Amino acid sequence: MNALLCYMAMGDEVAIKQKLDQYKGSDYTFADARECKFVEKLVQAWEESNADDYTDHCAEYNAISALDPWKTSLLVKAKRMIAAEAHGEEDVDLT
Repeated sequence: MNALLCYMAMGDEVAIKQKLDQYKGSDYTFADARECKFVEKLVQAWEESNADDYTDHCAEYNAISALDPWKTSLLVKAKRMIAAEAHGEEDVDLT
């Protein structure tokens, strides 16, 4: 999950999907894991440019397993990109 969150923070939607498939193939338990389902929901929200759904999925996950500050910072960076995409902005300042 950590590696996938890094790809999300970098804004590499293609790599996220490729790595998600790779990790599912290399560990048969990952596909059924809560972390995998969480990332899949985030990717779907990203594809739909739906920052509200993205936020809801993060809150649902956090209610059961607290997200540490590092994960939260990556998720916030990705959310900013989704929100910018939804508003038609091309470049996002991640600083």
